[in-house]
Amino acid sequence: VLGRERLAAAPPVVCAVAVYRPGPWFDETLAALAAQDYPNVHHLFFVVQGDETEGSADEAVSGSIAAALPGAVVRRVAGNPGFGPLMNEVSRLVQGDGGFFCLMHDDVALAPDAISRLVEEAFRSNAGMVGPKLMEWDDPSVVQSVGFGADRIGDMSTPVEPGERDQEQHDAIRDVFVLSSACVVVRSDLFREVGGYPREVGFYGEDLDLCWRMHLSGARVLVVPSAKARHRNALASRREDADRDVLQARHRVRTVVSLSGRLQIPFAIVQMLITSIVRVIVGAATGKVREPLASLRASLAVCFDTAFVVRRRGEVRPYPTVPKGSRSRKPRSPRQGKCTVCRICSRAQNPTRTSFA
Repeated sequence: VLGRERLAAAPPVVCAVAVYRPGPWFDETLAALAAQDYPNVHHLFFVVQGDETEGSADEAVSGSIAAALPGAVVRRVAGNPGFGPLMNEVSRLVQGDGGFFCLMHDDVALAPDAISRLVEEAFRSNAGMVGPKLMEWDDPSVVQSVGFGADRIGDMSTPVEPGERDQEQHDAIRDVFVLSSACVVVRSDLFREVGGYPREVGFYGEDLDLCWRMHLSGARVLVVPSAKARHRNALASRREDADRDVLQARHRVRTVVSLSGRLQIPFAIVQMLITSIVRVIVGAATGKVREPLASLRASLAVCFDTAFVVRRRGEVRPYPTVPKGSRSRKPRSPRQGKCTVCRICSRAQNPTRTSFA
């Protein structure tokens, strides 16, 4: 009886994971999801398919998911649209606005109570998005991320030093500007309201754009250090075709000009150009010029990318759109709005082949 009462009181959480060429460590990710103590979790996996030579590997991944999480839904994806566009599919596949989405990379292993702590704090603090304290995969005593700050040109800063040991020095629940996209729990209604991740950003930079729009909508973005997760953070080793420096710079600059106030845009562009030039000069002296050059090129390119800027600003102009009086309300309980997964659960035992534009 107590189990049924707890299930009825717990808002549903749909945990969505993007899977791309996972290694042996993926079994730890699945085991961690299976060990969650939250009573009302549904699992949705997007398995990105490789070429024909990797067909057997894709089948093995689907088999591992089915063995660890028998009720999980697996969607096979042709091509590789990127993490953000895949996570946006959750809004289409899942009905209802009374619960949460837990959006994850495939190289994250959650502590058994991570989802419970994140959902609990979302209610307690009226937060729209919450994230765990990320630890290094191979050494969980080393802190990887507890959220980021960001300045007016999108440069992100972290309070964590490289190799910093966890001594509970970052254990205060606090507002942050950006949470790593490795793992976030977000209100399903708010994720739909702001439009999800930017569809133009497949990799590198999707977290800054989404969190910025969360703030514009009036929602709180919190890091919850009592919820922990290990993160490998090694996408570059699996995506050798993606130039991280170039993509990060391009997406950061586009985010700044798309989401800054209209009167702030000229000053932001000038500041990005000056900052990039200074960094290129310093980089030339230190031998580290690749990243500053990528930033300078992106800052120059955005000056001529008016079509994208106008279209993107048109998409975000209505913010904040959350009705007055409801921006800080608590997420609706299951009694007020039932969140279901009926559109995907009917196919849980028969994964379909899906391609995304």
